[in-house]
Amino acid sequence: MRAARLSIVCLTLGTLLMEVGVMGAHSGTIPPMVGFVAFLMGTATAIVASLFGLVGVVRTAAPECRPWRAEAAVGLALGVLIAVPTAMAMWR
Repeated sequence: MRAARLSIVCLTLGTLLMEVGVMGAHSGTIPPMVGFVAFLMGTATAIVASLFGLVGVVRTAAPECRPWRAEAAVGLALGVLIAVPTAMAMWR
């Protein structure tokens, strides 16, 4: 249950870091390198969120934990949707 909640919290934090990094560097409010580091930290946080989501899906297999399974699945899916394209773009 905690892993499901942590996946959503990490996903929110990662998305905010990525947005602040890109928008801040683009608008000139923060230096470009700081924006890039914030973007990378957001990607790393999204990867951690997808791992927490995976752990949450496995741990909520018991019938008494079923209400948390949807939250863990959302954390896993959105974490992968954010982390994989960004990591593939950086890999090239």
